Amino acid sequence: MALLAGCSAGMLDLINQPRIAVGAPALVRDAYLDGAAAAKAQEMCVAGTVAASSNPAQRYDGITSAAVYELVGAAALDPSVTDPGQREGFAIRTISDDWNANPVLAQPRWDSVGIGQAVCADQLIMAAVLRDAPSMPISGRFVTSVYTAGQVTRTNGLIYGTANNYQGNPTSLLLDVYRPPVGPSVGRPLVVLIHGGGFVNGSRNDMASDATLYAQAGFVVASIDYRLQPQSTSAQQLTAATNGIDDGMEAVRWLKASASTYGIDTTRIVLVGSSAGGVIALGAALVDDPSPAGPLSAQSPVPAAAVSTGAHLTPAKDLGLLTIGPADAPVLMYHYATDSVTGSTSDYAFQTCSTVRVGGDGCDFVINPGSGHTIGIGPDDNDWRPTLGPFVWQRLGLAALPQ
Repeated sequence: MALLAGCSAGMLDLINQPRIAVGAPALVRDAYLDGAAAAKAQEMCVAGTVAASSNPAQRYDGITSAAVYELVGAAALDPSVTDPGQREGFAIRTISDDWNANPVLAQPRWDSVGIGQAVCADQLIMAAVLRDAPSMPISGRFVTSVYTAGQVTRTNGLIYGTANNYQGNPTSLLLDVYRPPVGPSVGRPLVVLIHGGGFVNGSRNDMASDATLYAQAGFVVASIDYRLQPQSTSAQQLTAATNGIDDGMEAVRWLKASASTYGIDTTRIVLVGSSAGGVIALGAALVDDPSPAGPLSAQSPVPAAAVSTGAHLTPAKDLGLLTIGPADAPVLMYHYATDSVTGSTSDYAFQTCSTVRVGGDGCDFVINPGSGHTIGIGPDDNDWRPTLGPFVWQRLGLAALPQ
């Protein structure tokens, strides 16, 4: 089964096409994997050694994968062939013929691929990376409802911290906890829902429907309030965003400290935020803690993963807190091609994701076509099954839990 078909002078054109045939259906060329494969090829060129990565899953973890598979190869560039395109095309054919003998390529599991190459003096070096995108079961715990709404217990108005509001007065920060009946696992994964409203309005009650549905699927759920303030200037908006991120981090600390009370697995916490809540979800995953001291300072404010829609953190210099590192949480970002509220384009918002992919723990980016602001973030919404649910399933390691 051919990885690359049509090995003629047009081979270089072929590998730049959006799809190539490996199994059925055809694989999608992925821009991130293309770049990562190109970097691998160049690295081998500089080192003078053609060798596969010792840990491909770690090397290519900039996007969420169930598995990745790497191929590397090199072929001499025939000096008797004067046309550069043909010369490289013959080398590519030699490498691809070798790759095609690998039975792993015939497996139907692969969803996307990246290919990169580097010319090193008298040889061509190539790398290819195949990706098995994350998936989740068709039904069952953490995927679909296993309990009724009447079996969900809601505890309202829990104080997770105090902070000065925009007027300088101390205010209580509240959250609600939604719990399913005790299931097969005592410590259950936690979804923290964060409402939108531009940091001006909105309430934890806005997320009650989604919170109930997540709890019906077996998650413990917290829906949080955070500090709001009227805004008229960019500086005030940035202050509100920073305060909101600080509050989101404090909520994570408090929930970890209260894990035994509410049956929470502290290693499996995902923040899911919309609009301003999306900023907070990203911030809790990526930014430096604005106020690391306090009574809960022994608890890390970093979740295991974060999901954001209608938000980004670029340019990073505005917040002054964004220092991406491997200790950050992986994130999933949804953004419309043009945001109808902020006016930002997906290309602009993708700067956040690109920065995370370079230095952080991975970022998946989904472009919603057309103009809009946020998607539905509940387990009954359109994006749950294709992208949001598999991201949560994979990043929280839910397959390892009793179902």
